[in-house]
Amino acid sequence: MTATRHEGDLYVNGHLSAKTQGYESGSIVNADIGPSAAIGTSKMLHRHVINYKQQDGANIADTTGEGCPVFICRTAGTLVAIEASCPDAPTGTGTVTIDLKKAEDAGGLGATFLTAVITIDSGNADYSIEAGSLDNTTLTAGDVLMIIVNETDGDTDPPQGLIVTITVDMLAA
Repeated sequence: MTATRHEGDLYVNGHLSAKTQGYESGSIVNADIGPSAAIGTSKMLHRHVINYKQQDGANIADTTGEGCPVFICRTAGTLVAIEASCPDAPTGTGTVTIDLKKAEDAGGLGATFLTAVITIDSGNADYSIEAGSLDNTTLTAGDVLMIIVNETDGDTDPPQGLIVTITVDMLAA
């Protein structure tokens, strides 16, 4: 069957139906979708923002064991960002390092997701945000993300308080 081609605008005063309908990529934008459209969650990307915190006013403590589990991936996804901030950054020679790794099924930790650990030291002002540089961004269903914190006391006031924010985009389950 040959297709009938129409050039120019077309106005239909009534109902128009078709057995199939195709749209050019990018031809439907957010404004074309009504606010009450019942779009299934399986067709959406879900952004998760995970926070790991240690209380301000208390010296930062190392995570124990293999680290602190902070997130379970239910579906495939992408690691978007990791950032850290210390309300009372270290002075002198003290440092805080933060790493993000995946727990392994057999126990232990896998490789880091970062090109290098995030380091907060005397070069950081209080509440400055230090972004991590991602080496691996691929997440699979069942991955468990682990935060590892190491604090090294310096010659003056130790750092106090810590927040680490991890941003993950996941497909719907």
